[in-house]
Amino acid sequence: MALKKIFILFIFLSMSMPLFAGNKAIKDEQLQSIKEEHQRLLQWEKELQQKEDRLKKIELNIIEEESKLKSLKTEISNIYKKIKTIQDANVTELATIYSKMKPNEASQIVSRMDVDLAVKIFLKMKPNKIAKILNLLDRGKAVKITEKLALYGVNINPGGNK
Repeated sequence: MALKKIFILFIFLSMSMPLFAGNKAIKDEQLQSIKEEHQRLLQWEKELQQKEDRLKKIELNIIEEESKLKSLKTEISNIYKKIKTIQDANVTELATIYSKMKPNEASQIVSRMDVDLAVKIFLKMKPNKIAKILNLLDRGKAVKITEKLALYGVNINPGGNK
């Protein structure tokens, strides 16, 4: 280990330093200082190892949580796709129902309907049927629906609204 090499080098350098001629007390004091420094370095190394171990555990936990989040994201995405498919099927079914209705009857329902839902339904209907229904709607609602349909490239001019 690097600390042991440093410690050995430290001892070597300490021993090779010129000591006061034969003063055993100074030599003992230096040895005691070296031993204390060695103990301090060993404790420091132990603390570093403990911190490194904790960091590795944290890293593993993060990797595990990231994996869980990816799984949840995939699951949510799949659920969203299923919901979207069901909604699209419902809108298609509604479009079929309104296409079979008389324009007068369909317009009464559409007049109370959310504009965005009406647009989704109309996007699945034939333009001539849409025009007949829009022609029977309140002018303001017909304009809002027509503007949104235009964003999808549907060109309907209901004309003659109330």
